[in-house]
Amino acid sequence: MPPNAKSIQLISRRRTILLISIFLFLSLIIGQHAAGAVAPTPTPAPPSRTANFDRQLTELLTTANATGRVRVLVGLAVATERTGADPAAIAAQRHAIARAQDAVRLRLANLPATISHTYTIIPALAASVDAA
Repeated sequence: MPPNAKSIQLISRRRTILLISIFLFLSLIIGQHAAGAVAPTPTPAPPSRTANFDRQLTELLTTANATGRVRVLVGLAVATERTGADPAAIAAQRHAIARAQDAVRLRLANLPATISHTYTIIPALAASVDAA
């Protein structure tokens, strides 16, 4: 009995699916092999915060020893102001910044340091210090 049109169409679809599957499988195998052949170049890890701080401190001390003084920006451990905060939260945050700046000012009182600028919104202050 000769095959009818439906059975020929079914066989054709099965062959097409089989060929596509084989193609995808081979592509996957070849892709993995090629990826393994070329090792990725490792990227160096970024320096840790401690290493970065140590390097910056060394540079500042070198400059202070060479010139007598160095200008620094002192960051304070106070949260920064949030955009859209209510007026009471903004006032409380600015008060916290002022208290932290006063604490730094007291710690620097007996040292050869000059505070050149305090900020209202940014939790920081600018100072000129020597190596000590």
